[in-house]
Amino acid sequence: MHGLQRSSLCLVAQGAKSVMVGREIYEYDPQHMIVFSVDVPVTSRVVRASRTEPFLALRLNLDPHVIAQLVL
Repeated sequence: MHGLQRSSLCLVAQGAKSVMVGREIYEYDPQHMIVFSVDVPVTSRVVRASRTEPFLALRLNLDPHVIAQLVL
């Protein structure tokens, strides 16, 4: 899947996902999370899932303006 990944924190509860940013490939799973601090174009795919254990994830969108206010 190709798209624009917004600023977010992505957690996986079950399965695994691979994300390509430029030429770099990142994989995240229940032991690893990924954070996008800025909006970036990505290519992604689920790399581990099955009928008995489907891919299950949570994405928390991050608002840079709200985070900047919290930092101050």
